[in-house]
Amino acid sequence: MDKIALRTYTDFDQVGIYAAALKIVAIFKIVQSGFQIFWVSLSYENYENNENAKDFFESTSLIVIPITLIVGCLIILSKDWLILLLGEEFHSASILIPLLVFIPISTMIREVTGKGIDFVKKTYW
Repeated sequence: MDKIALRTYTDFDQVGIYAAALKIVAIFKIVQSGFQIFWVSLSYENYENNENAKDFFESTSLIVIPITLIVGCLIILSKDWLILLLGEEFHSASILIPLLVFIPISTMIREVTGKGIDFVKKTYW
């Protein structure tokens, strides 16, 4: 859908730049998907079997959120090195990498902090 919208309002060069940036960000999305699968099973198991589940989730949030933000910042700061590593055809895509890397970062943070709503089945305090 996003490529269709880009094609409607821009030319093929812009669609190609966007597709190249998506290829780079896809690596981080694979890590995010693996973490999501791991985290869902771990959180449900820990919630059912642990009386101090709240402590587990608080400490995990204090660890995972900063690590995710640091890795995201490192990806953003090293985007020029990634372009050198991948080739000159990805150079114009370096502008979009910071914007597109926000998607997997926010998904990982949402996954860690949002499981409490699933467990208690309420959205209020």
